[in-house]
Amino acid sequence: MGTLRFLLALSVAVYHFEGYHGYEMMPGWIEVDSFFVISGFYMALILAETYPPTSRGRAAFYLNRYLRLFPAYAAVLLLSAAAFDYFGTAARATFSLPRIIADLKAMDLASAGYVVLSNVTMIGSEWASFLTNAGHGFVFVTGDARPPAPAYNYLLIPQGWSLGVELAFYAVAPFLLRLRVRWLIIIAAGSLLLREYLSLFGGRAPGWTHSFVPAVLFLFLSGALSFRLKIGRTILNTRRRAIAAWIGLVAFILLFALIPLHIQIKYVVYLVALVISIEPLFELTKNLAWDRFLGELSYPIYLVHFFVAYLVDNTLGTGFTGVQILGTLALAVAVYWALDRNVEPLRHRLGRYLLTARRTMPAHTAAE
Repeated sequence: MGTLRFLLALSVAVYHFEGYHGYEMMPGWIEVDSFFVISGFYMALILAETYPPTSRGRAAFYLNRYLRLFPAYAAVLLLSAAAFDYFGTAARATFSLPRIIADLKAMDLASAGYVVLSNVTMIGSEWASFLTNAGHGFVFVTGDARPPAPAYNYLLIPQGWSLGVELAFYAVAPFLLRLRVRWLIIIAAGSLLLREYLSLFGGRAPGWTHSFVPAVLFLFLSGALSFRLKIGRTILNTRRRAIAAWIGLVAFILLFALIPLHIQIKYVVYLVALVISIEPLFELTKNLAWDRFLGELSYPIYLVHFFVAYLVDNTLGTGFTGVQILGTLALAVAVYWALDRNVEPLRHRLGRYLLTARRTMPAHTAAE
């Protein structure tokens, strides 16, 4: 699965770089949907194999997942703040730091607190798609018009809204993913129907079909059901078929824009193929060190690519997409080797401690 995750993250970067000499892979929202499916699969897997359905199991799960996301995020956040302060210009999807600070001073306390909290912790960042600054603070976006000062322009890592969605899913995963399969299917179907309803009748206010958690929950649950039901094992029941599915998904990602079908048809075909293939591909690749390494780079690539684009735009100018891609890959490797690789043992040790440490009761005196 590492190769797929790497290509999906790189596709998001190329999409935000507006292509490379006319070449594009998938639209960014499809890659994000793909990550939600993969996340649902992995969360179902680790909850089944690692974390018991106890308060300690849930605490260890929450700590492990947050430490998986936060260290690299915090590093890129600090780098972005320093770059925005140094260059003073606005990024492609973010206001300039001086404007953000000025607007914070004019906002009410709740709105300013939301900007700080969502930037520093990632928590609630998905709600930035539904808010706009009315001058004194944020109000909900309710119409079709593009808001003049959307809250996501106050995110120093603008793609961080998807991490807010991830954290919201993590919050319910220990409870939700232990339900019976029939309930998972019912909830997933309701979520899909909600997304279709919002797509058709919910207007064009950004986020309702991509960052509204109830409307994307079916993606996570599709991955979880792929694990629970072993959906792909009967179809991809040989190594040769699994390898063919692997190659097919890679080709679909790389050649998506060239396939002569309507984008919604391509999206549905791809998503169904991913859900069917994910469990056999995990079994096929889980012991491949190079594939695992590529997968580890997917999160840093996703985090750093806007920052790299900002640096290149403000030093070399626009149009240096190749430099942006190479810079993204280089910085992603640096973030992995400097942070993620070293945090990994720590978070596993802390998780094991929470799972195995005995509760000690204080000694009571005779007088008590």
